[in-house]
Amino acid sequence: MPALRYLSNQLSEQDGIEVNLTVRGAVGGLDSDQELVLFRIFQETLTNISKHAQATAVNALVESDAEGTLLQVSDNGRGFNQPFSTNEFARSGHFGLMGIQERAQLLGGRLELKSRPGQGTTVRVWLPV
Repeated sequence: MPALRYLSNQLSEQDGIEVNLTVRGAVGGLDSDQELVLFRIFQETLTNISKHAQATAVNALVESDAEGTLLQVSDNGRGFNQPFSTNEFARSGHFGLMGIQERAQLLGGRLELKSRPGQGTTVRVWLPV
């Protein structure tokens, strides 16, 4: 969690985007592979927000329970038209989102994405225990 807080603070300081990071549950139960994947996914999500979203605020949640860990990142940015399936990320130029999906799937997790033009974006990644 200190690394996620560092990334949050970095985005706030460099881009002036307010980041609210909330942690619930015993996140310390992640193994090293899960920790690295969670870090990289959060890093890529914040990078996408910085480069593309034109957001002023981000709400991030990391929540763990006996079944897994959820990372949810929502911004108030410009949003975009979603591909019909996550497999279309590369064809539509969303390589960062494709990488997030691949990282989650490597550990048996899943990616859910919600975005609409003018209404921001929410990225939800769940990783099983």
